[in-house]
Amino acid sequence: REGDIIVAVDGLRVADSTELVVAIRTNAPGDTITLTLGDGEQVRVTLAGTEDLDPTYPDEVFNIGLGEMLLL
Repeated sequence: REGDIIVAVDGLRVADSTELVVAIRTNAPGDTITLTLGDGEQVRVTLAGTEDLDPTYPDEVFNIGLGEMLLL
């Protein structure tokens, strides 16, 4: 959801967007990871590869920020 802050990936705390990207990139497309939000809520997401993106989405969808893109 808009405004959510991701504080951990698979239980490993991330302090900033660089650490978030590094933590996510240790996984492969198709892997399921658990994101922990600032309020303690945990959300499981399955990572998609670029070939899995819907080409009918307008380009702006992928430019709104990593956190929002992951939670669509």
